[in-house]
Amino acid sequence: MRIDAKNIAQVISANTGKSFEEVVGAMQTRTTLNPESAKAWGLVHEIKSELFEIGAELISIQYVSGPRDKGAAPSMLDVRRTADEQE
Repeated sequence: MRIDAKNIAQVISANTGKSFEEVVGAMQTRTTLNPESAKAWGLVHEIKSELFEIGAELISIQYVSGPRDKGAAPSMLDVRRTADEQE
């Protein structure tokens, strides 16, 4: 686990310009960043107020357990479109 945390800190450091020690310190204190702080750190490039643009196509992917019909796999992903997309 320590190797993973070290690798993560190195990647964050390399991509944000923060020192390795600063990143490790933030990880050890479990620092939580709000969107503006994450942008200042260089972890995000843009802050959006809406998750999806108006009119964006949304596809629901659901896990289905058990066979749906004869010959179907015991578990699968079921992709369904919203009702207005099925027209």
